[in-house]
Amino acid sequence: KFLLEAYVGAPKWVIALLRFSLNTVKKLRKQSKKAFKSKSKAEQKAEENKENKRYYIQKNGMSVLNEVQTILSELGITSFADFGTCLGLVREGALLKHDIDMDIGVIATPEEREKIRTTLERRGFKLWRQYYYQGNPVEDSYHYRRVKVDLNFYEMTDDYSRTWLFYTKPGHKYENSWTRHVVQMTYSPIHGVKYEEFDGSLIALPEDP
Repeated sequence: KFLLEAYVGAPKWVIALLRFSLNTVKKLRKQSKKAFKSKSKAEQKAEENKENKRYYIQKNGMSVLNEVQTILSELGITSFADFGTCLGLVREGALLKHDIDMDIGVIATPEEREKIRTTLERRGFKLWRQYYYQGNPVEDSYHYRRVKVDLNFYEMTDDYSRTWLFYTKPGHKYENSWTRHVVQMTYSPIHGVKYEEFDGSLIALPEDP
């Protein structure tokens, strides 16, 4: 209303300025709408990606978990369902509906960890990332049959069992794309595993999950 009233009897330079202002506002509105749509599409794509991960966890997760544990057992290496994967199996008797990866705890020496990597890659697992803490590799992440599999390597002593989890802290600006925050997880010693059947597959769990 103000702009319409300003047009009446206004000098040409005022009218030109108002037209310029209106055009600028229109452009800014278009840019804002475009940015909003782009952001919405990015968020939508991220959610679709998560949904796909959840779908393939439910479809292939149990058989992938069983296959990894079978391969490690053939190598004489102890492994068990870990973190969210273990939680779902113990609490619900199934993989968690919202899970987007498989967690497997592994008790292995540095030499055995290298053997694990070469064996899994030979069997079709694609190494995605390796995580290091104080210069030591403590987690390997793979993709196999559209499922992400995280192998968490444990440090074992008579007093504790220890591993590390890596994460990106919301709002934190990292110096590079490969740096992460890390949390150290320390438990009472894991003395062994037990096998339980889930959906037709024998899965190893810690003796005291």
